[in-house]
Amino acid sequence: MAALAAGVALLWAYYHGSQAIDEHWVLPLIGDIGTVHDVTGMANLFFTCIGLIGLLPIFNYKLKDFEEDEDWN
Repeated sequence: MAALAAGVALLWAYYHGSQAIDEHWVLPLIGDIGTVHDVTGMANLFFTCIGLIGLLPIFNYKLKDFEEDEDWN
């Protein structure tokens, strides 16, 4: 995911010049959302968190066969 954010920043700088990374993006209703670097970093953080939350059901899954083996003590 970080490679994708770096790629977006790289392409943005390539097409708009190296100083364009520090330009602020302004949305009509929200206002200033930060620089290109800030936006790609926050998108990276957001999608990483969503991915980790999506993995929680897999990590909490318990197999029935292994639950029976706990009683052998």
